[in-house]
Amino acid sequence: MNNVQLYNSLTIGWIEAYIKRPKAALIINAPNDIVGGLEVAHYIHSMLAPSLVNNPIIKLEAESSNSIGIADVKEFKRVLNHKADPNYEYTRFMLISEAEKMTTEAQNSLLKILEEIPEKTIIMLVVTDDKQIINTITSRCFQIKILPIPQAKAIEYGSLNGITEQKSKTAYLISEGRLNDFLSYIKNEDSDTIQQIKESKKFLVSSVFERQNQLNIMYKENVDIKLFVHYLRVSSVAGMRNAKDYKAKNHWKSVLINILKLENQLDRNVSTKLAMLGLSVSI
Repeated sequence: MNNVQLYNSLTIGWIEAYIKRPKAALIINAPNDIVGGLEVAHYIHSMLAPSLVNNPIIKLEAESSNSIGIADVKEFKRVLNHKADPNYEYTRFMLISEAEKMTTEAQNSLLKILEEIPEKTIIMLVVTDDKQIINTITSRCFQIKILPIPQAKAIEYGSLNGITEQKSKTAYLISEGRLNDFLSYIKNEDSDTIQQIKESKKFLVSSVFERQNQLNIMYKENVDIKLFVHYLRVSSVAGMRNAKDYKAKNHWKSVLINILKLENQLDRNVSTKLAMLGLSVSI
């Protein structure tokens, strides 16, 4: 069973439909799973390109500024001026990773490209939050959404690879159905994902004082707090599902509600430190 076979049947159907009848513009919508989105892009490339050497993917992604500006898109556009190779059906594969990081100006510049894409060219946008992409871009693109993998497929994969059903179920729960997080857990328990899960569990069961010490260390090390909060949510969901009695389940439900409130606060740009302090004393 290869990685593509593990995907949700709807996702597989969209991938197969696109490969059968490719459009020049494609959006791969991979919520919170940029790795999975890029894997699908490379899989499509391998299926459509007769020669990976002569038809490489030209990639654009956010660098130190953590955004993609209009100058980046203009530079990206220059590649389109190269003459198409008549020996290949597709000469240029253009990929924008985390395309939601494009500024409004950059998106409008890309829109002009999408309105007149040169022949033999495929432009792929991998996004983790499609709401950040302007409608005039999405309306011009074929769309593939990376849906959570089915639990049954995850358990089957684990069984074929000597993994116990319980571990596969735990990995599935932790990953929330994201393929690469699931594989990371069952293949390597020392992965970054697992370490973050362990840190989140430590936070949830510690005292307020211990939580503040943990947070201070995280601030000094510039840990991605939003990602940490994501794993707090995953851990609280796991705690609620695995609770043995009503009291424990109610406790984890209360914790989860507070974490969801925190995520909403962070989305509204409330002070991270104040929001985390509030969570720390409320759970």
